[in-house]
Amino acid sequence: GPATFGPRLWAEAVQRGFPEAGDRGALGGGAPWIWDLVGEHFSGRRQMGEWVHAKEHLSNAGGQLYGEGSVVRAA
Repeated sequence: GPATFGPRLWAEAVQRGFPEAGDRGALGGGAPWIWDLVGEHFSGRRQMGEWVHAKEHLSNAGGQLYGEGSVVRAA
């Protein structure tokens, strides 16, 4: 779970030189537990959502606004 994964992830990041890297960021799927871990172990880093999940959310919003079979939604 996250309580075990977070410290292990940070230890791996330290081993690979993450704290000394120039431009640092965190890429995640958008689940709240992921961003909680980023905030706890990688505070102050740029947080980026992955494209697949962003596209899924935009598609769902388009379906709600314009209808599932709409040409506007597909665009």
